[in-house]
Amino acid sequence: MSQENGRFALSANFGLNGSFFVRSYPENGPGIEFYKKNFIGTSGGAEIKYRLNKRSFLTLGYMQSANKKAVDFYGTNNGISLDIINFNIRHIEHIFYAGYERSLFKRNPGFKIQGGIYYVVPKQQEIELIGNSINIWERSKNFGLEELGIFIGFQYSRKIDTHFELGIQTRLFYEFTSNIFSQVTLTPTLTYHFSKTKTKK
Repeated sequence: MSQENGRFALSANFGLNGSFFVRSYPENGPGIEFYKKNFIGTSGGAEIKYRLNKRSFLTLGYMQSANKKAVDFYGTNNGISLDIINFNIRHIEHIFYAGYERSLFKRNPGFKIQGGIYYVVPKQQEIELIGNSINIWERSKNFGLEELGIFIGFQYSRKIDTHFELGIQTRLFYEFTSNIFSQVTLTPTLTYHFSKTKTKK
C-alpha cells in the first residue's frame, strides 16, 4: 500500500491587513464625526481546495478582516455635549470567495499565483454629533452595504511533512461595484493535503 496527495486540501491563514477603505472616509462635516479606523488590522480565514492537476487548484473560502480605532473625546456641538471614553469603533468585513491557484514553476511548485471573485458584507461602526443628534450605529447589509470584487494574490509555501505545507501569502482586494481597492493582506498559511491510498500489485 502507498499514499499520495488526493484531490482535496484544507488551508487556514491568519495575519495582518491594511485597509484603504477605512482611511477613505471624509470627516469634515458640519458636526463631529468618527468614521475612520486604523489602517493596520487583522485578517484570517479558511478555504477548501480541489486539485485540478499537479499544478492547479480551485478554491472556495471565507475570510474576515477587522480594523478598529480607540476614540477618546470631550466636546460640544450646538450646545450638545459628547463625551467618549476609551471606546473602540470597528470595521469588520465578511468575505466569501471562489478562486483559482496555480504553481508558477514546475520544478519549484511552492511559488503560486492566485485570483478570484468575492462577495463582501461589511459592518461599519460610526459615531456622529450632527446638529442636535448623537448617532452611534453599526451599518451593514440592512443599509445596503454589500459589494462584489476581485482579488489577486501570491503565495510561497514549503512542505513540512507528507500532509502539511507552511507558507506565506499576500492578496490585494478590489471592489468593482464601488471602484476602490479595499485592502491588502499578509498572512502565514497552513495547508493540509488529504491523501489517497493506492494499492500496489
